[in-house]
Amino acid sequence: MRVSAVEERGAILIQVAISLLALTAMSAFVLDYGVMWTSRRQAQNAADAGALAGAIARAFDETVDPPTANGPAFQAASKAAAANHVWQTPPAVDVSWGCPSFVTGGRCVRVDVYQDGTNGSSYLPTYFAPLLGRSTQGTRATATAQAAVANATDCLKPLAIQDKWTENNPTAKVWTASDTFERYETQGKNKGNLFSPADAYAPPTASNPGTGFTVAVDYGTYMELHPGGGGSSVAPGDWELVRLPDGAGGWANGGSTIDDALANCTGHAVGIGDYLPVEKGAKSGPVGSGIQKLINLDLAATWSGGKITNSCAPGICADGKFHALSPRVAAIALYDPDKFQNSVADNNPQFSSYCPNGAGATNMCVQVTNIIGFFVESVDKNENVYGYLYNYPGMLKPGSSTVGTGSSFSTFIQLVR
Repeated sequence: MRVSAVEERGAILIQVAISLLALTAMSAFVLDYGVMWTSRRQAQNAADAGALAGAIARAFDETVDPPTANGPAFQAASKAAAANHVWQTPPAVDVSWGCPSFVTGGRCVRVDVYQDGTNGSSYLPTYFAPLLGRSTQGTRATATAQAAVANATDCLKPLAIQDKWTENNPTAKVWTASDTFERYETQGKNKGNLFSPADAYAPPTASNPGTGFTVAVDYGTYMELHPGGGGSSVAPGDWELVRLPDGAGGWANGGSTIDDALANCTGHAVGIGDYLPVEKGAKSGPVGSGIQKLINLDLAATWSGGKITNSCAPGICADGKFHALSPRVAAIALYDPDKFQNSVADNNPQFSSYCPNGAGATNMCVQVTNIIGFFVESVDKNENVYGYLYNYPGMLKPGSSTVGTGSSFSTFIQLVR
């Protein structure tokens, strides 16, 4: 049957209308859906940035738990998240401190980011979706970061000081910087015997702070670190010069090595529980030189109001390298004064249970019980080093012991969700 031309007129309009509908739907899917997914990635980046910034602030700027309302951690998290725009618009940001149920140790920062019309946020734009009856779209994201407990560092300085003990000799009292650790007789016929009464030390563990330094009590404490007495007399701040791992199974030693390790990082990890040999021979020279080089890396930095000010960090410092934290914050090992003095008192510091794996090669060693940060304020001609207890960015070392949150001055930052 033959259809006339008159009967076919207008058929193309139907096809065009159907095509336009299909193209509109496809454009809405490609463009508007693309806006949503691009914005979703931007929102997640904002949440991640905010959570990490807040966790860093919890580790180094605000040690109280939970952080204060509108304090340094809150400000760092909210500002970092808001600075990462979602489709060219600052998102709405909510900051809280809860950890997911599967995370232990606390000190979390949760950041929720909104660009969906809720919590004071705006909607994402739509271009073709209104033609299909959809006028709004939005996105949101969440991230949680933790200032987690670290148990090691690859930037330990070759100085170790004794951890805090309980002062019982001659009478029980609060520990102060004028005390000395007196647990074992170190001379005469009673050498090696316990004093009565005797000072006592208990190292921190994952569940108990022992008698050692804690963040709540000792963060920001001003201390003088001075050349130690070789174990016979242990006073707060006495430093022992120790050898650090050389990365080849041995121990680095010598004046130039000490100088370099004080001013820089060795890159070889030392963890809690490790034993370090005490350096033999004269201690003068390298310590003062190395500490001064460390100070020169951030010469304008000062301690004010419980924090470091006027620092070159975060940024490029005098060594031409980027530093997230002032290079004048040194990682210092705390050691067990009980074991150290006992080894001297027994006149047998090399016995294998105390100095294993060659750590007794120099006839004396210390056991690391914790790692602290120490902001170096100054050093004098007698190699007395002055500064403040501080936190330090650490790492996890498999097999090393771990201390609890309250004892941990060394932290690492991780996204946990």
